Amino acid sequence: MRTSVLLTFAFLLVACQAESPPPAPPGPPLTDAERVFALVEANHLALLDRMVGQYARGEAVVYRGTLAARGRDVLDEGPVLATLRVTQNLFAGDSGTATGPALTAVSMPQRKRFRLWQTASMPGSTHADLVAPFGSTFGVSGACRDCLLALGTTPETITFDLVATGTFFDRSPLAVEARGSLARVPAAALTYDDLYVANQADVALMNQLDTFVRAGNEMSRLTEQDLNEKVPRPAAAKYDTCTRTTRYHLTQWFSAEDFASYGVRDFAILSSQICCVNLANEGCHEPPRECF
Repeated sequence: MRTSVLLTFAFLLVACQAESPPPAPPGPPLTDAERVFALVEANHLALLDRMVGQYARGEAVVYRGTLAARGRDVLDEGPVLATLRVTQNLFAGDSGTATGPALTAVSMPQRKRFRLWQTASMPGSTHADLVAPFGSTFGVSGACRDCLLALGTTPETITFDLVATGTFFDRSPLAVEARGSLARVPAAALTYDDLYVANQADVALMNQLDTFVRAGNEMSRLTEQDLNEKVPRPAAAKYDTCTRTTRYHLTQWFSAEDFASYGVRDFAILSSQICCVNLANEGCHEPPRECF
């Protein structure tokens, strides 16, 4: 009986193997344009997501209201648009950097920004950065206890009247005063003008939307960039450290009415060159270089 069962199992196994379709033949190799596009596409989509997509998903939340703040500079009381999102590299003084929800208010008439932020490692504490004119960073911050509701809950309204204290880098006393009243804007109600202001809250994005051109309901820009890749030394090269630089362009676009709709197109390689350098001679001067 046991032998019969084993033979039956073996027969079924062979039959199943025989009926399995053969593996698909490998597809044609990628063209150079397809290979480069596959390497750079994600970065461009991530940038567009930071500009518009995160607001459509509600990952970044927008508030409107009024705010006044004083700390190194003065933000006079007036209308602001504020964004609330999880932010990295928040400067926490002697504690280093932190990550947490940050509420960044922008006053376009005054061209100034102000930020309040919290972290899970310091529950109950709120940090208030110094008022920062456009083009400058926030620098040091003051802190206060139980002075603001939890920003991580993305509340419908945010109201505060606080004083945050700390020290400057030279250990002199620092104080930041702020008061404001803000109401959450539903994602579906956001306009392109709202997102333009919201992007001014992010130093990395500030003024980038100025380079987009509107055609109907679409915003787009043609951008040129380089992809640098370490490559093996060509046979004719004298130096060992070699890099291929591929210059390309593509169009970044998004819908001015549906911020969940964005992408890239019109990719093309403009030039490609391999250059090798002699890093053994690297110092105060440009190391010897040869290009192919």
